[in-house]
Amino acid sequence: MPRPKSRLCPHTHGLVALALALCALLAPSTGGAQVVINELVAKNDGPGGLREPDGGYGDWVELYNAGAEPVDLSGYGLSDDDALPAAWRFPAGTELAPGAYLLVWADDDADQAGLHASFKLDADGERVVLSRGDVVVDAVAFGEQDANVATARRPNGTGPFVRQAPSPRISNDDVDARGARDIPLDLAADRAAGTLTVAGIRPYGFRHYVVLDGLGGVALRGDVLEAAERLVLDVSGLPTGSYVLSLDEGRARADFARE
Repeated sequence: MPRPKSRLCPHTHGLVALALALCALLAPSTGGAQVVINELVAKNDGPGGLREPDGGYGDWVELYNAGAEPVDLSGYGLSDDDALPAAWRFPAGTELAPGAYLLVWADDDADQAGLHASFKLDADGERVVLSRGDVVVDAVAFGEQDANVATARRPNGTGPFVRQAPSPRISNDDVDARGARDIPLDLAADRAAGTLTVAGIRPYGFRHYVVLDGLGGVALRGDVLEAAERLVLDVSGLPTGSYVLSLDEGRARADFARE
């Protein structure tokens, strides 16, 4: 059964919402925390949203390790309720490398692949809390959300939260004011050959590519040949799941599935 949330009278609810908004604007600093909430999408809708490894479009929260040392997240938790700061805890042995990103699906579906929190995000607005034990180390309050628009720290990992195009598993700074999807990618998968072809790339002068798996790990990386008309990737060795192809650190992105 879903856990009940505390109910406030309209006047009190308005004061709390105002206080949370002021905190987000006046005190956006991460307070020296090494692991921070870096981005979230509370209305992840297909087909323009980020697809889960098992299919579907659950909402998601991205963590980022802004420090110089790896962090064991075994004692950390996420919640959308201040009264229960660690409602969902990371599995033992979960480690976040320095400069790395970690995606948690906020869809209350623990049976799927990847990390799935025991709560869902409210597109009408609420608060997400990251804690270590019962001690809150970072939090973000957000208002009503639009489909497939992210609430993200800018500068990446340290700045206040702004609304921008989603940038899962890459720096928020790599998304310009127009969004990372301004350059369309023409993807064609050949299931029999185990290849993924990206056509029409020559006018953009891309130099590098990276393929990220459902947990943000690098599955493939390489260079784009100068003046190439298309990029052909051998994806035959990738396990079944959802992936993100990123060109030039997020200048262009596209999701694809390995089935």
